[in-house]
Amino acid sequence: MMNKTLIILSLTLLASCGPSSEEIRQAEMEQQRIEQEANKKLAQEKANRIAAVTCSIMGETKNIDGAIRVREINDAREKIGGEPFLSGDDAIKEAFGYGICEELVLNENYNEIIKPLRDATQERERIAAEKRAEEAAQERERIAAEKRAEENRIAEEKQSIAESIAAEKRRIAAEKKRVAEEKLAQEARDYRLAVTEDEKAMAQIQREIIQSWPRPPSARNGMQVLLTVFLVPTGEVVDVMLKTSSGNDALDRSAMLAVRKAERFIVPTNSAQFEKDFRALEIVMTVTGMRL
Repeated sequence: MMNKTLIILSLTLLASCGPSSEEIRQAEMEQQRIEQEANKKLAQEKANRIAAVTCSIMGETKNIDGAIRVREINDAREKIGGEPFLSGDDAIKEAFGYGICEELVLNENYNEIIKPLRDATQERERIAAEKRAEEAAQERERIAAEKRAEENRIAEEKQSIAESIAAEKRRIAAEKKRVAEEKLAQEARDYRLAVTEDEKAMAQIQREIIQSWPRPPSARNGMQVLLTVFLVPTGEVVDVMLKTSSGNDALDRSAMLAVRKAERFIVPTNSAQFEKDFRALEIVMTVTGMRL
């Protein structure tokens, strides 16, 4: 009996020294956790490799079409069990610009990753814009100052030139006045001589025309014909034109005929005088001495 008691007591002691069911359950749960973490780690490493390879391919072929880059991202996400990529090629280029292409592929808290980068970029751009604006304002002020200085210099130079020109104009005007006065004096002297010659020549021409003027019976005293007689320096008549009619066609024709009959007149030999007074000579022919 005593031996049986000892055996039962030994069995009881052995049972009390082994792991309990709770301990076994916790051990199993710990084992599962370790396996899950290992699997998760392996999956993460695989996803990281896929992301790295994908970004490497796209990085080495930057000139590929945007649609191909989008497809590469989606293929990679499909392999790692991620969500489809729907943001487009601009988002891929942005990720490359920030050096977070792999984060874009993995899509793990990507928005939280890129936001501070975008904010930093915007801040840099803001600062750069302010700096450019400040530099532009300084440049405008510098240019404006240079422009004002140049305008002042030009104004002073123009004033100096204007004063020099004005002085030169006054000198030239005084010289012209002196020359003009001398010329007028000489012309007055020449005119006095020329008038005498003109008067003589015109009087002679008038006499020659009147002498050969066969006035028609219809002419009346006081009738006048104004003719323009065109001469050459030799005194020859090259043309005659009726400038103002007498109102009597027969008288007009007779006056023109009288000029043509004269054919040639004595004119001054001075060419300037001839051109001035005799090249196109106006002659007034007045009917006088007609008896009714």
